[in-house]
Amino acid sequence: MRFDYWQKLEPNCFYHIYNRGINKETIFKTDENMKFFLKRWKELISPYLDVAAFCLMPNHFHFLARVKPMTDEIKAAVKKEGTVRAEKFLEGQINHNDFLEDQFKRLFQSYALAFNKQQGRTGSLLQKRFKRVGVNSEFKLWHLLAYIHHNPIHHRFRARYEDWGFSSYNTYLSESPTMVIREEVLSWFEPRYEAPRLLNLEGLVNVDPGAVLEPRLLNLEGLVNVDPGAVVEPRLLNLEGLVNVDPGAVVEPRLLNLEGLVNVDHRKTALQRFLKYHEEFKLNYKEMGDYYLDDEE
Repeated sequence: MRFDYWQKLEPNCFYHIYNRGINKETIFKTDENMKFFLKRWKELISPYLDVAAFCLMPNHFHFLARVKPMTDEIKAAVKKEGTVRAEKFLEGQINHNDFLEDQFKRLFQSYALAFNKQQGRTGSLLQKRFKRVGVNSEFKLWHLLAYIHHNPIHHRFRARYEDWGFSSYNTYLSESPTMVIREEVLSWFEPRYEAPRLLNLEGLVNVDPGAVLEPRLLNLEGLVNVDPGAVVEPRLLNLEGLVNVDPGAVVEPRLLNLEGLVNVDHRKTALQRFLKYHEEFKLNYKEMGDYYLDDEE
């Protein structure tokens, strides 16, 4: 039976999403091309998909992403799109998959228009139908994570994962803000590790501009991942510099990274296992590389 490379995109499911240039043509000729593609992805796709891994190569790209479930926040984002398909989706005239396909179509069309204008070319740039294959096992999920990061090595552009600037691999070695669900993915490698939590500071502080904020006592018990039965002592977090707003202002939730306060060892263990898994994948690539993929790249 013919394999289905165009599966429906369903909420809460992971997919391997990939495409290439028509006739295997180059689709990214400069770093700026890749940056622009990622910018448009963040604008058109990130509101609706979580990204676990990605890699942009000169003539193709890969993403490992999960469709976000419908929430009030997602509905608000859809409404802002202002497209006919978005309106029909909100009215229940089309399904989730059809709306997301339209978002991808907008991504590819906007990128192709910009690329063609820059390069003085005309016509199609990408294959008409992008592939999306559902991830139905933990093995495949882990496999794809490393497979995507391994692409620059497989295609002999680089010898080491970290030497390719347009994959998510280096994101895992960093703590900088990212569209990648980095901390969640790291928790796959160490179940005792949890991602930093969003603490809503509204109601905790709301002071006059210029006021000096005293350190506030926040009890982190229940907010962080600790060994069963462990007692987490309250920690002093100095909120000065984090918030200092006019009285009555609405304070947006802020991300406080609890690493360094609690549970550092678990994150280190997760990162070490992440790196080890990638090195083992590299060593055994001939045996486990394209175990289910076609040979279209």
